Amino acid sequence: MKTIFTTIGILHILIGFSQNGNEKIILKKEKHGEVYITHDTSRIEYTWLIPDYPKEASLDLYNQYYQAIVKDTTFTKYNSQKKILPVKWTPLNKIDDQYYLYAPSDWISSYGYIFSDSTIIKQYTDGPDVYVLLSTKKISNNRYEYKTLASDKSFITINVYIIDNKNHIAVWRFDSNNETTYGLLVDADYLKRFPLVVSDCYGNKCIIEYNFKPIDFEKLIKNIQ
Repeated sequence: MKTIFTTIGILHILIGFSQNGNEKIILKKEKHGEVYITHDTSRIEYTWLIPDYPKEASLDLYNQYYQAIVKDTTFTKYNSQKKILPVKWTPLNKIDDQYYLYAPSDWISSYGYIFSDSTIIKQYTDGPDVYVLLSTKKISNNRYEYKTLASDKSFITINVYIIDNKNHIAVWRFDSNNETTYGLLVDADYLKRFPLVVSDCYGNKCIIEYNFKPIDFEKLIKNIQ
């Protein structure tokens, strides 16, 4: 029964958005707040979700991290003005088979990725994390490999799998000696194609942000060589 209601709800969302982008679909409502879906592309959250290059204090941190990474190392750093992928990437989430952006009540942990000429920057609201590029390689039209050195001086290979060329969606896989992690991201130039899931505690920070179900990343990339 729950699955039926979920399917009907998502269908309602899609129909509603096709008729009126300002419609608000409630996912969860409590005394102190609510979580809802909207596709009102005039909302400021669509701008906030685009990662910015480091500047001022954030730029100082970026330079400190970069210098700390390259200090006393003997590798050859990669540097190129030619970008083989879009420059800015924003996280996506899934509900059933639909993709959504997320606007949290507390933006402190919000982040995106940016390609510079010599680094990949994971830019949070309060500052950057830095991956120094060692090499890049095009494996196929839908897969790209980046060898990097992270801020803790660990070597991390980042594979970018393009899973939806039309909507510019990719799975990023991060491989280190200790673990493999994943992210689902979209080219930031295409954010307005996707609805927002908004956590709204009426001007306050929600005690718990909305939890999306885990994504089966291996399933998404299994047919990409």
